[in-house]
Amino acid sequence: MNAIEHITFTLPGEPRAMPRPNTVGRSRKTPAWAKAHKEALGWARKAAYRGELPEGPCSVEISARFAVPKSWPKWQREMALVGEWPHIVKPDNDNLEKMVFDALLPNDQRIFSNSTDKAYSAEPRTVVTMTFYEMPKKDTT
Repeated sequence: MNAIEHITFTLPGEPRAMPRPNTVGRSRKTPAWAKAHKEALGWARKAAYRGELPEGPCSVEISARFAVPKSWPKWQREMALVGEWPHIVKPDNDNLEKMVFDALLPNDQRIFSNSTDKAYSAEPRTVVTMTFYEMPKKDTT
């Protein structure tokens, strides 16, 4: 498949994962902060790529960078900032992906490949790279 478009954008601030909806009676409500974060991701994408997203299959790479907890000792903070201390606490990768996918693509069935990595950073942020491809066509020769 031939890549036809690459879109990379960054949303500053602590990465947020999609929460479970709150159940109130028979209805399910998404928390207001989650809606605001999804909207912020959408605006960040629109700032990087104006207009409608290309049609066809898509791959997505998510790089989530979290702040190092202030309560950690200096040695642990230093290890985290150079990538020697993995981010193995919540949020889970699948919930981070759900937040990004729901914010960017109304039909996330188009995503055929994705990867998500989590790490600590002095500058918390979410970096998303979307690559769109041409649909394969039958060779008529």
